[in-house]
Amino acid sequence: MAAVRSDAEGANGDERAKNVGEEGKAEGEEVRVRIRSRLRMILQLACEHLAVVAVALVSFWGALDGDLVFDDVLAITSNPDTDPGNPDWRQMMLHDFWGAPITSTSSHKSYRP
Repeated sequence: MAAVRSDAEGANGDERAKNVGEEGKAEGEEVRVRIRSRLRMILQLACEHLAVVAVALVSFWGALDGDLVFDDVLAITSNPDTDPGNPDWRQMMLHDFWGAPITSTSSHKSYRP
């Protein structure tokens, strides 16, 4: 037997469909607000990080083409551990900051990887 819908039942069904549609719109708006909020937060963090990078670059810009100073010559250019042609990187773990064997009596035992 086929069900016959009265006008009152049809109106209630239409009302329910309308309410479901409005709830869906409200939920969609909540999602859009949350997404906008997160995007705003990400943009703010990105701007803060870029500001830090910009300050660092401005601060050190004049020193980028400068010469080595203080103990850089001993620690970098005269240190055999910093030679790119040195194939045995494990030996570097046995040397102090200056490239001397860490077990040597002349070493001050300063190890900095």
